[in-house]
Amino acid sequence: MIKSMTGYGSAKGTSGQIELAIELRSVNNRFLDCNIRIPRVYTAFEDSIKSRIQKHVSRGKVDVYVTIDTSKSEDIEIKLNKPLADAYMQVLNKLAFDYDIKNDITALSLAKFPDVLSVEKKESDVEQLATDINNVLEDALADYDKMRAAEGEKLFADMNSRLDTIEKLVTMAEKRSPKTVEEYRTKLVSRMQD
Repeated sequence: MIKSMTGYGSAKGTSGQIELAIELRSVNNRFLDCNIRIPRVYTAFEDSIKSRIQKHVSRGKVDVYVTIDTSKSEDIEIKLNKPLADAYMQVLNKLAFDYDIKNDITALSLAKFPDVLSVEKKESDVEQLATDINNVLEDALADYDKMRAAEGEKLFADMNSRLDTIEKLVTMAEKRSPKTVEEYRTKLVSRMQD
């Protein structure tokens, strides 16, 4: 079966509350050139994705887009840097006392100082996420292969149609060949006589 190097495939899935989406696009290329676009936090999964693609695709320029949406996930934690907040409060109180000014510091204004609050991701099950990404990737590759096979069938039909046309033209040329030689000879003789 002929498969086209041009193709597209996509799939969606979840890993807990994390939504996953993978898109594959490829065009003709002499060698396999695989470019993976994945959020920086998850670049550790790049090699695994690339090796799975190499098992399915031998040639072509393949662009892989991995979307990992954690917006619905509850894995975000806001942490207070208490020693730093205490240090800011101490300095602000000293400023107010030394300059005899009103100290109207609020929790909101204290939280706006650099590094007082930090947003961190809770540890997620990396192995489960890797498994779920690979499952979605397999679905995307299956969709991709289906499109490549359909495109390959069209290419096969187009090539057969062109071969049939060439065969008809060759047959016509072979039938006309003896007449063509005689006509060419007659023209040559007539030119020589002129």
